[in-house]
Amino acid sequence: MSITVDIALLSGKTVTVKTGLDDQVETLKLQAQTMLGVGRGRLLNSSGVVLDACSKIEDAGLQNGDSLTLHIKNVQVQTTRSAFAAILGDGCVKSWGDAGRGGDSSAVQDQLTNVQQIQATDSAFAAILGDGSVVTWGDVASGGDSSDVQDQLKNVQQIQANAHAFAAILADGSVVTWGHECSGGNSSDVQDQLKNVQQIQAAGNAFAAILGDGSVVTWGYPGYGGDSSAVRDQLKNVQQIQATLHSFAAILGDRSVVTWGDAGSGGDSSAVQAQLKNVKQVQVCGFAFGVFAAILGDGSVVTWDGRDHSDFSWSSDALDQLKNVQHIHATQCDFAAILCNGSVVTWQGGDIVNVLDESKNVQQIQASENAFAAILADGSVVTWGYPGYGGDSSAVQDQLKNVQQIQATSRAFAAILGDGSVVTWGYPGYGGDSSAVQDQLKNVQQIQANERDFAAILADGCVVTWGSSIFTWGDAASGVLKDLMMALGLGASHRPTSLSHNNVVVLLDAVLPKSGNDLYLVFPAAAHDLDKAIRYNLLDGAAQRLVARDMARALRYLHESGLIHRDIKPGNVLMEPTGARLCDFGLVRCFGSSRSLTEYVGMRWYRAPELLLAKTNYSEAVDIWAYACVVAEMAECLPKLTPEDNGKATRLHSQDCLNAIAPVLPEFMGGSADLAPSNMTLMMLGRRIKTRPLRCV
Repeated sequence: MSITVDIALLSGKTVTVKTGLDDQVETLKLQAQTMLGVGRGRLLNSSGVVLDACSKIEDAGLQNGDSLTLHIKNVQVQTTRSAFAAILGDGCVKSWGDAGRGGDSSAVQDQLTNVQQIQATDSAFAAILGDGSVVTWGDVASGGDSSDVQDQLKNVQQIQANAHAFAAILADGSVVTWGHECSGGNSSDVQDQLKNVQQIQAAGNAFAAILGDGSVVTWGYPGYGGDSSAVRDQLKNVQQIQATLHSFAAILGDRSVVTWGDAGSGGDSSAVQAQLKNVKQVQVCGFAFGVFAAILGDGSVVTWDGRDHSDFSWSSDALDQLKNVQHIHATQCDFAAILCNGSVVTWQGGDIVNVLDESKNVQQIQASENAFAAILADGSVVTWGYPGYGGDSSAVQDQLKNVQQIQATSRAFAAILGDGSVVTWGYPGYGGDSSAVQDQLKNVQQIQANERDFAAILADGCVVTWGSSIFTWGDAASGVLKDLMMALGLGASHRPTSLSHNNVVVLLDAVLPKSGNDLYLVFPAAAHDLDKAIRYNLLDGAAQRLVARDMARALRYLHESGLIHRDIKPGNVLMEPTGARLCDFGLVRCFGSSRSLTEYVGMRWYRAPELLLAKTNYSEAVDIWAYACVVAEMAECLPKLTPEDNGKATRLHSQDCLNAIAPVLPEFMGGSADLAPSNMTLMMLGRRIKTRPLRCV
């Protein structure tokens, strides 16, 4: 038996659909979507109740002549650093990208229905359902597992996330947290204070909650904003809070500003405190770069990042031009301010470096790490900054007409035109080349981006992605790399293109010159390495633990991939705003084979006993030894081992290592839930290889 029902969109467009009583509601919905020419949605009965897509028509209580509504929601996309998750029109979720960082939601797919909102840490997602419950997936250490607090996650109103932890505000104003404990996943120390919470702001590894009485409660890494005790008496009548990666800035009711957190990331505003009066808004200019900019009531600007700027002073030209500022944007090096007359002033330090006069009438600005792109009133685009980061759009300038919106990864831009097509430029491996999907980029409504990839949402609800996941090198360079990997005994799965982890350096490109035998490998630029950070004492205890955690994660990833690094040392750890990355894979080899390995590898300060004894059948345990040496060096800012020669080292090295490092590691490593417990630290330095752990996490 069959019935006929009318199904309408909110616009009023209606179709009549015939369906059998034994058919599923999902079948009826698909018929209606096809006939109406729309994407996925939800069917509501005349009472506004959402029909279960898996139920039969008869069980849903539908009768002949009923009128239903097909509710189409806009697709919403959220990103971790290397994965995407989209809420589709029917409230279901589709995820893709790095499986271990949230790209695979299959384990919880049947729970992801009627999803209202998704929030993301660096490596995990959390979805709020219509009934106020929460579903999580992704990296367990970054909040992908909420099982310990699942019974508390009821009537959730909103979720905030930092790099590695989530914080959910419930209907009664209380807060539930999970994820990395030291990053704010454990709020037990302040739980009794978290009442009547109105909003939560997140830095990279800390949270700040504004309560109903205008006071503030903080938790997470103390040195990165999790401890506000030094300014607690000043944090009264707080109206809003902004955050960089490692600090917070609060605007009070009297329009003054209070800051706390890492002094070098904006947590110390003492140098400009006298100027921070009548503050209209505080903007974060480059979250990871630690710079705040305050726009005052008269339209002037005050910026600070807490570093020592003894040579900094505003030029008179800069002061004359920075008036009536409306919005501020920033790259790693430069600021750009849109003035009320549509002109733009770009400055670095105290000097003006670029001016777009008012005739340009700039409407909006987008920034990559080192370049700007501005949409003008006539729909054209002006770019400036480093060419490799999107600062040069000359190759596509004739296509950039009637531009509606621009989005950016860290090194490329994507513009949506009035006809729904997309134009991209910048570094190819970061989304600057969309040629592989260009024929799909039609009727684009919006674009989302993470560090290296773009995701375009089309009018029909489909999503198209491009960037690092589809970028391929030229055949010549790729062939040389393949031959090189084979010569080193590395299979296809071990090629640099296959290694993808947040704490492993990214190989951007491989270039063969027209002449000569050199192969040039291109990697992202980093501010400095761990060796410099140790020598100049740039890391406090909390930062040291973060670096140790990131190194441990990178080593675990390599070892699970069947690889030994063989050259773990501070100089091979790059320090980026978003974390530490292991680099220099020139000595990497596979382990577990019968093939002999070179005995003379690594620096003597980090060389395991078996290497000093010229063994050629060693394992990944040599990396664990070196890791422990680096961690100890961070703790005291000095190399722990300085053997004068290998002869002496062969005889005394192991015991010297134990005597020098053992007292440092237990207390240091006990501060992070991701690192091995204290009773494992001595095992890391064990002379007997069989008792040395093969993983540090």
